Amino acid sequence: GGVPLYLSKLFQHYISLDILQGDGNAWILDHNLFDIYKAPDTLGEIIIDSYNSLDQQRKDILQNLSIFREPVQVDEFLSFLGPNDNFPHAIKDLINDNILCVDKGFLDFPNPMYRQIIIKKLSSTKRSKLNSKIADFFIQYYPDNAIEITHYLLEAKNIEECMKYGIKALSILCDKRQYHSAFELSFSLYDLARSLGSRSQQIQFVK
Repeated sequence: GGVPLYLSKLFQHYISLDILQGDGNAWILDHNLFDIYKAPDTLGEIIIDSYNSLDQQRKDILQNLSIFREPVQVDEFLSFLGPNDNFPHAIKDLINDNILCVDKGFLDFPNPMYRQIIIKKLSSTKRSKLNSKIADFFIQYYPDNAIEITHYLLEAKNIEECMKYGIKALSILCDKRQYHSAFELSFSLYDLARSLGSRSQQIQFVK
């Protein structure tokens, strides 16, 4: 982290912009491009510049991945994205550009800042749709993972399904004696029902 990470990403960023070019023996600096281009002051600015320079398909891939709370298996993520022959190549390019990384078959961002910055760039409507899409994915492939399903449904503000899986999630947490997490989840569920004005769901949940 810190300065070494910033310098590493800045170096990679210069390469992607052709400001730095390697000939196999040494790195060559394009002074014209270097004089024109203002170096980002922070790692966050480098990430934003890298993201903004991508085409829409690669942005869509990063947006989808940013909503997942944990690293996801590459094959499962491709299945989640849907049939498109370009996706594997696009993901490979993102990995080669150090925007994504793979560890033991699981796809993730190399730094948490990537996820945080990309999520902030999404509209609330877009975030809600992506969370709903991931919830549907978990319901189809991991129907017993009520805790994860409830989290995504909460973010999607899908109150009917959220209450259904939320009760199951609370039961799992209590069985595991994770009472603090159960309390936080119960508060989130009640708060969602209240914020959406669903009096009947509030009463049902309290019961």
